[in-house]
Amino acid sequence: MTSTLETEEGAESRTRSPLRSLKRLLRQAGYFRMSPEILKAINRFQPELTYGWLGDPIWGWTLTRLAAKLRIPYVIHFMDNHIGLDPENDWAARLSMTLFRRQVNAAVHHAAAVFAISDAMAASYGARWNRPILAFHGVMGTETWPQPVYQGDNPVFEIAFMGSIEQSQFYGLLDVAKAVEELNNNGVPAILVLYLTDYYRDHIGKGFSAFHHVTIRPHPDANGLQVALRRAGALILAYGFDRETLRYYQYSFPTKLVPYMLSGRPILAYGPPSIAPIAYVLRGGWGLVIKERSVERLAESIMELIKNPAECARLGTLAHEEACREHDQSKVAAEFAEALAAAAGCRLTAATG
Repeated sequence: MTSTLETEEGAESRTRSPLRSLKRLLRQAGYFRMSPEILKAINRFQPELTYGWLGDPIWGWTLTRLAAKLRIPYVIHFMDNHIGLDPENDWAARLSMTLFRRQVNAAVHHAAAVFAISDAMAASYGARWNRPILAFHGVMGTETWPQPVYQGDNPVFEIAFMGSIEQSQFYGLLDVAKAVEELNNNGVPAILVLYLTDYYRDHIGKGFSAFHHVTIRPHPDANGLQVALRRAGALILAYGFDRETLRYYQYSFPTKLVPYMLSGRPILAYGPPSIAPIAYVLRGGWGLVIKERSVERLAESIMELIKNPAECARLGTLAHEEACREHDQSKVAAEFAEALAAAAGCRLTAATG
């Protein structure tokens, strides 16, 4: 099956022009300029630190230039492995990546502190730049997610996915869709539900149109998140097994994972064990992991969950407990505030908490 993503990327590659290459290089020196009114407001606020993401040149220059203008330290928080990706096979892309990596190296060298999105990223980047890097990943207010009772009496077993679907997740979810079709062909009623924003529905929805047991629902807002996840029999975390997946997601931490854990529903993780999201589930032991690409194994694992509600409840409880220990917002927020205060060269006051 040819994906919409493949078609769009192929077309973009064929239509690449010198003008597009020039625009890529011009963006290399771009940054967001603050209006005089915004700068006045910032100066009135008297910040002691600038904190920001560094995922592309524009954000990098904006962060470092603003910090220099205000004469305050800055903190970088890496969210994805942008610097580890291979550039497109285009001279402008290769030059752009070389310049971007130089920019990142300089920004990291002068940063008061550097944070990462996962333990794996913190360890790798720490070795790369020979400096300590702290890991801060997903958090939620766990007090609003009490331990639920698992209900396994739904006549149609629902496997739910929520969040963004980039190319890697698309290929992983295609395998899940095939496994669900296989189960239904064998008389086992199951459905894959994709909770998507309008953007992802429009961009990848057609890729699942051939499947009779895939349903797309609107992505819930914060108030509806808990209800949507808890109506499922299991939650799926899916990735492809291609080289690009290994490079891009080797240090990733998906935003969806914490609400997945707090939902109390069993998590089925499908993907290579060398990427951080799958390794995290494996290490914790609170999810069912399929480490090799296999539609047959996916179908078997879903069947295991359908047959064993007690195991579903056990895995859901373990994941909920782990989320409360490692991802509680109040606990992590205090550690995060301490790290920022240290980077700013000041101490937290009692009122900061």
